[in-house]
Amino acid sequence: MKRLLVALAVLSAFAAQAQDLPPPPGIPAAGTPVAFHAKAAAPKRILEQKLPGLGLMPGDKQATKANVVRVSSDRNEIIYVSAEYPNRIATPYADPKVIDDDKAVVKAVGQSVYVTPKSDAPITLFVSSPSPNDPVVSLTLVPKNLPSQTIILQLDEPLAAVGAKPEEEAPSDNVYTDRIRYVMRQIALGKTPEGFAEGALPKAVARMDQLMVVPEVRYSGSSYDVYRYRVENVSDATVEMDEQAFASDGVRAVAIFPNAILEKGQSTSVFVMADKAATGGK
Repeated sequence: MKRLLVALAVLSAFAAQAQDLPPPPGIPAAGTPVAFHAKAAAPKRILEQKLPGLGLMPGDKQATKANVVRVSSDRNEIIYVSAEYPNRIATPYADPKVIDDDKAVVKAVGQSVYVTPKSDAPITLFVSSPSPNDPVVSLTLVPKNLPSQTIILQLDEPLAAVGAKPEEEAPSDNVYTDRIRYVMRQIALGKTPEGFAEGALPKAVARMDQLMVVPEVRYSGSSYDVYRYRVENVSDATVEMDEQAFASDGVRAVAIFPNAILEKGQSTSVFVMADKAATGGK
């Protein structure tokens, strides 16, 4: 019994001394209020931004990025749209005509069609132009909990495929060449010509001898498309560009703007007008 009492006395003495000792590093002293922190908030979405030495870097903005959809008259495309807000559909038609199933508020303004769903039910749209021979685009819009969407329609089918008269031969009054000049000039000035829809091209790089070519934008029309490339001289020598370097089957016109002679590190834009059949269209 004495041994037990002695052991208890020793433990009590150690406990009393422990209360007088400073706490270990990182552990608050007895009686100190401890703050309990809530779970950290989710990180903010990173938007695209310019960085020194790197230029414009992409960010997390897929939800609001324009959706480029390649369409044709022989298939139906299913597209997700906002269920609560108006959605914009950019068409290649100068005066689009729309047939719908009355499940949405539809309004055509210029080349664009604005669609606001009335419910969560899928919406059927048929889009064409006043010409009876133009391709009819079939769309099924599925409303989702998304922000307002921008959909860019790019035709893979030329008018000739559905019986319209193709522009194969230049008219004697030179209207055909005037139209080409107008379209190329508008695009070179940063504008989208009437009857065309603008859409981004896949991110890629091509090498043509001393030049590096980066596809940037496709302007889709009802009969043909125009492609804009950024071309940079990656050699030490001066390079004089030639439009013939971009000529191939189906190419109607090539324009270089603003410079055709590039020193080391300089860049310019190349605009290539081509038939849809030249890029896999029907």
